Amino acid sequence: MTENELKVTAPIRVVSSTVDAEPTTRERYIAAQLRFANLLLRNLDIGDVMRLFASETMKEFSLEGMVYHNAALDIHLEFGTNGVHQCDYELAFDGEQFGTLNFSRNKRFGKREIERIEANISHLMPALRNALQYLNAMQTATRDALTGVGNRVALEITAEREIAMARRNNQPTALLVIDIDHFKRINDRYGHSAGDHVLIETARQLRKNCRESDSVFRFGGEEFVVLLSQTEVNGASAIAERIRQAIATMNAQYEQWGIHVTASIGIACLNRGEGLRAWFDRADRALYLAKQAGRNRVVRAAAQRDIA
Repeated sequence: MTENELKVTAPIRVVSSTVDAEPTTRERYIAAQLRFANLLLRNLDIGDVMRLFASETMKEFSLEGMVYHNAALDIHLEFGTNGVHQCDYELAFDGEQFGTLNFSRNKRFGKREIERIEANISHLMPALRNALQYLNAMQTATRDALTGVGNRVALEITAEREIAMARRNNQPTALLVIDIDHFKRINDRYGHSAGDHVLIETARQLRKNCRESDSVFRFGGEEFVVLLSQTEVNGASAIAERIRQAIATMNAQYEQWGIHVTASIGIACLNRGEGLRAWFDRADRALYLAKQAGRNRVVRAAAQRDIA
């Protein structure tokens, strides 16, 4: 650390304001802090909470940037840019760890400013706890426990959003229905634990071979669904073929067995006025045709009509 740097690392604590001011000014300050705390508490989205906190705190203390990081929940939010001087906090509330906060600016932090920053953080903590609890509950409710991808509930929520977006923006959207070939044979020959391992590895290949804008779900059993946002039929076919090849060549090693896995894939692009059930059924019928044709292949549903 150079003499021009100030590094403060400390566990979070509630610090009483020590602002020296006339009572009316102090009352206004306290009222503003309470309004700020109440505003934070009205939000349950972690991104909204941290965005609001960053906006107010960066303005109040002329910060260059703020970073919130929560490794346990894979959250990393950056606001602004990096400054020369850093002020770091580990966040804890009632014995629970909620990540870290980093503040930075090009001017040194004064002792009084640090105390006021800590007072701001104390207002953040209840809202942050609520937002993280809400996020955790939503992830638990919408995540497949075995594979970690979205479950059927998440599929319905995401698909309705994709359909609405496609209609609003007149953009193509595709859906893949993927089924592991002869999965019952895998369970019968190697056991259900081996079957679970195959499902986990298949989900990993789906995530690896899809784009960040795509969404992966386990529909049930050995069947998966992938939603391809803003994707026309040729693009969907290319992604589906990449997925098929990745599954066919993946190393599904379980104990002493090297389990060879293939998958069949049906594709459907969204039709005008179509809902999720009809859209899924067309992709599912294409999957059935892929099975009939010998498995380990990709089949498109009937050509799409205009969307929206």
